[in-house]
Amino acid sequence: FFPIFFSFPFFMATACNICDATTELFRPTDKCEHAPATCKPCIQQSLKFNLVGGSLAICSDIANIPCCGGFSCAFTFTERDLRKYLTPLQLSKWNDLVFNAFAKKQPDFRWCANPRCGSGQFIDSSDGGDVFFRCHKCKTMTCVYHRIVMHEGLTCEAYDGTRTDFSMSVDEIAKTSKPCPSCGESVEKSHGCDHMTCFCGYQFCYSCLADWKTIVANDNSYHNEGCSWYFPPE
Repeated sequence: FFPIFFSFPFFMATACNICDATTELFRPTDKCEHAPATCKPCIQQSLKFNLVGGSLAICSDIANIPCCGGFSCAFTFTERDLRKYLTPLQLSKWNDLVFNAFAKKQPDFRWCANPRCGSGQFIDSSDGGDVFFRCHKCKTMTCVYHRIVMHEGLTCEAYDGTRTDFSMSVDEIAKTSKPCPSCGESVEKSHGCDHMTCFCGYQFCYSCLADWKTIVANDNSYHNEGCSWYFPPE
């Protein structure tokens, strides 16, 4: 008598657990121990859904995207796994989001004040006094205290005393912006849509600050009550 061992190939043909198409199926990650159950297009779409606009619509930790194959699989996608399914541009987006998620937790990390840049870096503020830094990407100088493009020729104290019409004070900024619920940076609403994306990649509703990924993954009942976009669950 010889025991019979069953092993699953990386892919096999049957019905996809997501789209129900009869096609070649895969185990999403190299470490998955369950049978192949998901087609490649569905795996790619699931990953894309996590990455588009930094919404993280399915997972709360972009560095550990869970397997989409079902079976309560505990494994997450590694960079090696992602290379099988993502385009180079999408993979670059994932790397940026992973870095941003790490950076926003670091006390010495600051975002560049140039609204068209989206980059940031670590600074040394241990010396005290006025602190500025030059963005390594766009070369813009940022005032760490005011979180704005550097006020040339003025210390922070002098700048506070000689504000001009085109330089808003911290109080004025607070009136026209809201803090990102994730990283605390001020996000100013410049157009009609309440769907906001912070420099750190986090998305939220400007009206009620609700997590946009939760809204997208469910429905408008996940806006906070009192929000103009809130709709009671059925």
